[in-house]
Amino acid sequence: MGILSVQSHVSYGHVGNAAAVFLLQSMGHEVWPVHTVHFSNHPGYPHYRGSVVPAAALDDLFAGLDANGWLVDCRAVLSGYLGSAANAAALLTAVATVRKRQPDALFLCDPVIGDRADGVYVAADLLAIYRNAVVARADVVTPNLFELEMLVETDLPTVDAVRRAATTLLSRGPQTVIVTSLPAAQGAGWIATLLVTDGHAWLIEVPRIDIEVKGTGDAFAALWLGHRLNGQAPEQALARAVSGVHHLICQCHKTGSKELAIVTSVGQAIAPSLLFEVKKI
Repeated sequence: MGILSVQSHVSYGHVGNAAAVFLLQSMGHEVWPVHTVHFSNHPGYPHYRGSVVPAAALDDLFAGLDANGWLVDCRAVLSGYLGSAANAAALLTAVATVRKRQPDALFLCDPVIGDRADGVYVAADLLAIYRNAVVARADVVTPNLFELEMLVETDLPTVDAVRRAATTLLSRGPQTVIVTSLPAAQGAGWIATLLVTDGHAWLIEVPRIDIEVKGTGDAFAALWLGHRLNGQAPEQALARAVSGVHHLICQCHKTGSKELAIVTSVGQAIAPSLLFEVKKI
């Protein structure tokens, strides 16, 4: 059984599929990567080259997987940065095909729209298709706080407001919403993640590390999905994924690296020795 991972790829560094694929493989999962963009590196560096993959090319790759009969063995679809509204439409077509071949397949959508520091960094038509179509088709959605605000089109100043907004998303179709990068009750030196399902919510807080590094959301989505498919309950997968990403960020702070230390720290990423507590709220 495989995971269809539809997101960006870079030749240098660890974001998108360049983070997710290795993590999932290290957890014992077969991964079928489909790249929505291929860049030399992520755009946070002074220079980058590359391009968005045309939607027709994505359609062709999905059709090839289907023609060989492999989609019947698809356990999950994982989506990240899509690059264009046309690629989002191609993704939705692929998800529909996967569900015809394998009705039990899970669709986790990380709606990569932007963040507090950089604002919205996708086109308006891609944001619209996230709001109007992609979220409704997903089983699990993993926005950061800024992205959730963009999806529900309102500011969310408190955890209670975030929980209500997550419940609003649940009413549109998903079964689980996980919101990252929340202010923590313990103060500015901490950061929180909230998981909401129908009638239940769990919160986890970890120390905030004063460093900017890309790919944390991509790594988190992959780790949570990998743990979930390996039989962990949603809140158990949350503890492991958040703790694993925290270890990766700590390593960046220790070494001064601008890239997640996925290769050298994969053991701690997938099985962290320091496991933070998840609290039901």
